[in-house]
Amino acid sequence: MAHLAIAGGDPVRTAPWPDWPMHDEQEVKAVEEVVRSGDWGGIPGTRAEDFAARFAEMHGARFGICSCNGTTALEIALKAAGIGPGDEVIVPAITFYATASAIIFLNAVPVIADVDPNTYAVSPASVEGLITERTRAIMPVHIYGSIADLDAVTKVAEKHDLLVIEDCAHMHGGTWRGRGVGSWGLLSGFSLQQSKSMTSGEGGITLTSDPALDEVCHSLINCGRYREQDTVRKEVLGWNYRITELQAAILQVQLTRLPEWTARKAGNAEHLESELRGAPGIELLSVYEGVTQRAFYCYALRYTGEQSTGVTREQFCRAVQAEGVPLWPGTYPPLNRLPLYTEWEQRSARAVLGREVDLSVYVCPNADRACEVECCLFAHQLLLGARADMDDIAVAILKVLEHPDEARQ
Repeated sequence: MAHLAIAGGDPVRTAPWPDWPMHDEQEVKAVEEVVRSGDWGGIPGTRAEDFAARFAEMHGARFGICSCNGTTALEIALKAAGIGPGDEVIVPAITFYATASAIIFLNAVPVIADVDPNTYAVSPASVEGLITERTRAIMPVHIYGSIADLDAVTKVAEKHDLLVIEDCAHMHGGTWRGRGVGSWGLLSGFSLQQSKSMTSGEGGITLTSDPALDEVCHSLINCGRYREQDTVRKEVLGWNYRITELQAAILQVQLTRLPEWTARKAGNAEHLESELRGAPGIELLSVYEGVTQRAFYCYALRYTGEQSTGVTREQFCRAVQAEGVPLWPGTYPPLNRLPLYTEWEQRSARAVLGREVDLSVYVCPNADRACEVECCLFAHQLLLGARADMDDIAVAILKVLEHPDEARQ
């Protein structure tokens, strides 16, 4: 008689999982108020300013600057920090390619560091080995559910007089040593795209605690204009990266939900880990000592069972999926494997650097292993379920691990 659903047995779960985005009539009412007001935009509008201020305060920063998406939030941060043609910015191999794109858009060069195999966040040791006379900044990425080791990254940056600009696209609500991520670097960028931990469909926000940089960032999103209250009044070449009041209205409501969502996901993750800890064939990701509030975009674990059972990660995930748990294999493809530089970018690199950029020089074995054979993910909204839902996830994973012969089929 078959045990696993993929072999003909009964699945652990047939009930649906929580939907995303989560919303109710509060978001509908907020948008309706904006529509009826006739004030849909602004430079920026009052709702965008209110959301930005409250989001920044929640994360321990003085200023927030809303923009149209997470990539632009990073681009604004980089340009405000003075990153430009030929400058090198060190980034981790495991991240969405927009981390590197924001650097390339400024004719700067993303230099690709390996990750810590136990967290999938950037390896500070790998960072230090990549620093050259062109290096201007380190961009740690808080990835999936791992906050980068901000103590170690900051130490490396201070040693070499480098800027730290955080990519917080995955880490809304997370804290390091009691202070929000996004407030540890000179600047940071968050994404508010539909799949993220709070969302307005699209959107982004840059944080800083430097008043002069706040003014520059506001100019950059608003076609280079400065505001009446600005004191620097520096003319910059800016973009129209503004967010609308319709998006800001949704974000005002979503922000009220974020603390409870963050706490619920962290508690459910701890419960799930208590059920899975020590199971042969999987390893839980480590949590750095400095993390004081975990936050999740995806939940990641390491599959290590292929050598002992002959079950590949893909077979393992397909078997877990058949049990009713949407667990998926893989990470973002490591940056050193992506065609970041098209012919146009290579021409630009030759013009700016006098050479092409050779991605093959970046050797990232930890990122390669995570992408090829180890990492398994499920979406953050599963962690918004009940404890019984976490039990279903654990039962499904353990069931598959206990029946490798059926999983191999």
